[in-house]
This record gives sequence, C-alpha cells and structure tokens, in this order.
Amino acid sequence: MLAVFHKSLAGPSLKLMGTVVVENLPTEQSEETMKELSRLFKDEHQDPMAIHLLPYCILNTVLDHKSVTTPSVLAVKDDVVCLFRGTIENRAEIAASYKLPPRKNDAAIVLWAYDKFGDQETDTPWLEAVEHFKGGFSFVIYDATKKSFFVTSGLDGIPCFWGIGPHGTISSRLAWRWRAQSVKVSMENYPKGVTMLVKKGLRNFQTPDVELKAQFAPPENQ
Repeated sequence: MLAVFHKSLAGPSLKLMGTVVVENLPTEQSEETMKELSRLFKDEHQDPMAIHLLPYCILNTVLDHKSVTTPSVLAVKDDVVCLFRGTIENRAEIAASYKLPPRKNDAAIVLWAYDKFGDQETDTPWLEAVEHFKGGFSFVIYDATKKSFFVTSGLDGIPCFWGIGPHGTISSRLAWRWRAQSVKVSMENYPKGVTMLVKKGLRNFQTPDVELKAQFAPPENQ
C-alpha cells in the first residue's frame, strides 16, 4: 500500500518534518514525483493497481482477499477511497453497536463510519469510531471532494510509515525502504494508535488535542 499526496493537503502538519508550510498549488514537478513513486511501487509488486487522483493524490495497492491475517482490500464510495490492510477483529461488535448492515470488507466498514461520523463539526466522533476498531490494521482514506486524507495505524496495527519527498510530496506506505529509489524520501513510522489528520498533523487516540513531533530532517528540494 502506498499513498502519495501533495503537501498542500496537509497544511500545518508539515511543521512536523522540520519545514515551513507554504500553501502552494501542485506543479508539474510534484505530479511527476507522484507518478515516479507510483512506478517504483509497481516495479516492486506483482499485479499492482493505481488510482490517479491528480494533481493531489495517487493511491497504490495490491489487492489480496485470501490472506487470513493481513488481507489488502479497497472500497470506494462517491469521491472517497479507502485502502485497508489487515483485519478488524471486532466486526460483530461494531455491527451490533451501530446496527450496521453487512459490508463486503473492512474497507467498506471504514467508509461507512467515515460517511456517518467524518462530516461532523469536530473530529472527535470520527476518531472515537476509529478507536472502536480493534485488530491489526492500517488504512488510508482520501476524500477527493474535500481534498483531505486520513491515515492511521491502529492500536494493534500493522506498521505504517510516512515521509516527505521532493517537490512537495508526502507518502504513506507499509514498507520502510524502497528496493530501488530514484526519488529521495525521508521516512518515519506511525506509532501504533496514531493518526495523521489533515491540517492537524500526527495525533494519538488517547490525547487527540496534542500534536506529536517527528525527528528527522526532510530531503532537499522539497
């Protein structure tokens, strides 16, 4: 799983990476960087798929419905896309609590919760819904209408990494290193139970009002 965004979507969260945010628009260079990272992902995986939502986002994944512990699934509703890796172990509890009709996969459950709680005046109802999910997973949501994204590694989550690359690109992926990297990207891991919220940076489920700090220097030409 690889999600590449333009930094204008993140806003103040870029201060986590030791850089001053400039709300500039995407450029041809930033689009080409996104495409190159997508090509690198394609070269590393068999049967990958890419969803181009340029100039702001490219989502990449390899679907795997057969894995028992770490399936990789996708769900789309209207202009919202969710890439999900892992499993929600308390699916029956969630269905009972919210009187949730059957859903095709865990990504569809996440999108249902996002549709129900993600458009509130505050982020609290949505974060509480996400915290209710138990199991080993990481997921990415991109809302093309709002031009916003959400990334999390659950409390028992699959390791997920984020980083900043050249020409105003931000990446989230499930691998620490690229096998071959023609685009320099500095990576840092999401601690378990941490989210990246648009315009609000890294947050912990237990203390959502406190912004977390990362410790690495961004590459040149950002």
